[in-house]
Amino acid sequence: YDRYDLWEIDLTGERPVCSLTRGYGRATNRQFRLLQDDYEDEIIDLNKSFLMTSVNLENRDEGVYRFLAGGKLKQLIEGPFSISILQRSENQKACIFYKQSYTEFRDLWWSDLMFMNPSRLTDANPQQKNYFWGTVKLVKWTNYNGKENAGLLYLPENYDPHKRYPVIVNFYETHSETLHDYIVPTLSSGMINVVSYVSNGYVVFMPDIHYTVGA
Repeated sequence: YDRYDLWEIDLTGERPVCSLTRGYGRATNRQFRLLQDDYEDEIIDLNKSFLMTSVNLENRDEGVYRFLAGGKLKQLIEGPFSISILQRSENQKACIFYKQSYTEFRDLWWSDLMFMNPSRLTDANPQQKNYFWGTVKLVKWTNYNGKENAGLLYLPENYDPHKRYPVIVNFYETHSETLHDYIVPTLSSGMINVVSYVSNGYVVFMPDIHYTVGA
């Protein structure tokens, strides 16, 4: 792996290093990785197809792609959510997975491996509709060092830009990669529980903090 793509390296040095994904990840600002349970395979046959996960590093959308023989990529599913394949069927034709976002609970879904008509299996958090949940958006700006920075801005339900709100700014490491994570209301001894404050009318801002050597 590099930051974006998968690479093939000939350990004999006879063939040049080449990008299995043909640089598509870098060209589209996506990060590709082998689907987790493919790590159990001792050998990956590049003449056969296999599945990869994707993360769009611009907006954090996640998805699943199929690698086809010859280096072509086929997008199966991708969108404003986080997705995890939990189990594939023995015949490799279907799977159980969950997808989540700030407002979508991690319910179980079933689909064939073309992801043409996914079907939700569970409704595990119906009580959410009884509460103010709010929304989250990814914001970006140029910092004092001239570099692009990002952070998450959580807004209460029915946010009115003309009103004044109490605001909490939470400085701790990076959080933009958790844009599509579902947050369960719970007690916390460390990080604030964002959804609890947003539900009570607060604006919460969580800027990414990038540490440097010595600072």
